[in-house]
Amino acid sequence: MGSRASPDHASERTIDEGLTLVNEVKSPTEHPTCRSGRRHSDEDFRLQREGEQALEALEALTENDADWTFEKSKDGIYCYSRPGKTRKIFKAEGVYDLTVEQLWNLLYPGDTTPEWSPQCALNEVIYRVDEHTDIVYSVTNAMGPIASRDFVSVRQFKFKDGCYYSASVATSSELKPQQSWKVRAENGPCGYVLVPVDESKAKFTWVINADLKGWLPQLIIDHTIAGALIGSLEGLRHYIGQFHT
Repeated sequence: MGSRASPDHASERTIDEGLTLVNEVKSPTEHPTCRSGRRHSDEDFRLQREGEQALEALEALTENDADWTFEKSKDGIYCYSRPGKTRKIFKAEGVYDLTVEQLWNLLYPGDTTPEWSPQCALNEVIYRVDEHTDIVYSVTNAMGPIASRDFVSVRQFKFKDGCYYSASVATSSELKPQQSWKVRAENGPCGYVLVPVDESKAKFTWVINADLKGWLPQLIIDHTIAGALIGSLEGLRHYIGQFHT
């Protein structure tokens, strides 16, 4: 289960892991634990292409606000939805008092999602394809009537026109086979985008496009996802406050 960092723990990380927001920007192509120089397999090329397609889809989903319908808001965080092929796709947006580079550095190179999102119990890299592509295994906490789910996704990063993109989509991996006692959900193209608002603020947009499986009515799933997105962006605001005042 993921938990929020205590103030003491947060201070420790600020010193030990460089989350003081004054370090040089680590771009998506400078991941410190990537395995550069090794020969890529056919499987690696498949994963790279899946990641590229997820990035293309994420860009398309976030470049036009006209396709989105307002769902709810709270304290400057806004949630929207749009129809997908088989289900609604959701996004939430919030503006934070950090530069886009500072916000990226706070989120990466470590996977800090469980520390600020109440819905995320685990988010771990299980395989690195290249400097900007990896496979991530994620587990959610229970969300109201929706029990815990796990996901295996290929994820790819890029920096373009002053913005940071992190896109994911469901993939297969022998490293994390599905277990009969756990519901394996699947991500459609999704992820988040960091966009500079001005010299001191950045907009964070998180797109959720998940097939949660199971037998719950879609209306209940939609209501739960919208609330969870708002809660996650609120959590990010509190998390940022530990490092930036």
